[in-house]
Amino acid sequence: MFAPLSRAKKDREAPFANYVFLRGHCPSSIAALMAIVATLSAPGHARAEYSAANTFDLNPTGFTQSIASAAGGAQPAGYGASSTTGGKLHALLWTGLASSYVDLHPNGFTESYAFAGTPSQQVGAGYGPGTATANHALLWTGSATSVVDLNPIGFDESEAFATIGTQQVGYGTGIATSYYKHALLWNGSAASYVDLNPTGYTYSFAYGIGGSQQVGNGFAASTANLTHALLWTGSAASAVDLNPTGFTESYAVATTGTQQLGYGYGASTGNNLHALTWSGSASSAVDLNPAGFLKSAIYATNGTLHVGFASGSSTGGNDHALLWLPSGTGYLDLNSLLPAGINRSYAQAIDSDGNIFGFAYVGTQPHAIEWLAAPRIMMGDFDRDGHTTPTDIPAMLVALTDLNSYQTTKSLTDSQLLAVGDINGDGRVSNADVQPLLDLLGTGDESIAGVPEPSSLVLLAIGILIMKCPFCRVCREQQAASRTY
Repeated sequence: MFAPLSRAKKDREAPFANYVFLRGHCPSSIAALMAIVATLSAPGHARAEYSAANTFDLNPTGFTQSIASAAGGAQPAGYGASSTTGGKLHALLWTGLASSYVDLHPNGFTESYAFAGTPSQQVGAGYGPGTATANHALLWTGSATSVVDLNPIGFDESEAFATIGTQQVGYGTGIATSYYKHALLWNGSAASYVDLNPTGYTYSFAYGIGGSQQVGNGFAASTANLTHALLWTGSAASAVDLNPTGFTESYAVATTGTQQLGYGYGASTGNNLHALTWSGSASSAVDLNPAGFLKSAIYATNGTLHVGFASGSSTGGNDHALLWLPSGTGYLDLNSLLPAGINRSYAQAIDSDGNIFGFAYVGTQPHAIEWLAAPRIMMGDFDRDGHTTPTDIPAMLVALTDLNSYQTTKSLTDSQLLAVGDINGDGRVSNADVQPLLDLLGTGDESIAGVPEPSSLVLLAIGILIMKCPFCRVCREQQAASRTY
């Protein structure tokens, strides 16, 4: 089946013997170098690699089916069914591997589902005798007993589809809405709801939230009763119709707070679903359907990478989980990382580290899947940002002062450390690799093309550390002790 269901790091068999540390350097030069590193370092998304070895089946033992629909940092959420649940779907929270799941199903409910989450909160829905068998929007904070029923007074039914931890979105229907389904925004309690349904709209749903924005869809007489993607900023009156010209229907399901994502279809797409992004208006729509694919949809984003599915001739007409790479640089067919014979998969969530969650059909049943993002190993990438650039020079020099600490901090195996730092190929990581890194930065390698030359400040730090500082007492004493008369 999938890769062995273990992400635990193997104990190192033996200490790595081929380290050469930069020892004996003065405290002032090290402190200066640390200041340089702080000046040159900047946060950013590291490049990641995905592989079959890092693709995991999260379906718990004994479960007939499961779906991961939320990222929630390292704790994806979703739902599944087994004989122990009486064949009924239960909301689930994973804290690691398949066996790590927590059953979020509340006491007294018949079925429950987790649709979205943050590292500390999960949202979804559930029903049972106490809800008159109608779904009620639910909120959890990691356990079944923590459940909060978000269904407002005057509503018979509701579901929560997304959360940012402080606010949740979904829909509700009941006497308060004349029994039409209205998009709702909550602030953590049933009584806090805000009805987002725009004036004149018959139905609306909110599926995504980010920053001060909420997104979803709805229809009205003004849309010829066709579904249009909608954008809100906290009130019904703030609604913006995102349906692009040439599209019959559209759906917005995620937002970063500045960009909206989803899908739509119309004459301009041959009436096939196409993945879309917006920047706040219908005219800003961008069609992200990859070349060679007939249809596609985006379900989630972490602000840099988008996930969903696509199908076309290259997939044999089957729906395949897809990852859109940054700034239109391409895509990755995530189904290609699954075992042979699995031909239908969907990516539904992605966290800030690039870990992707969704499901794939194993036989006839869906299994929750995790595509784990592994940091990209590149020669010279000492700051581990997925690129080899001048900022790796001071990072390398700091690493050389204590390679054991560096290796632990960066979670590198012995072979990975060599792959990053043994630039001259002598089988060890040492200050003899500093000049080869400078040479590497000047080669115009594809991964480092276009980066500036190392600054004079960096070169000064290199000189201080390699040649030793001639000014401080420690270095003067070492020099005096080495003199011969």
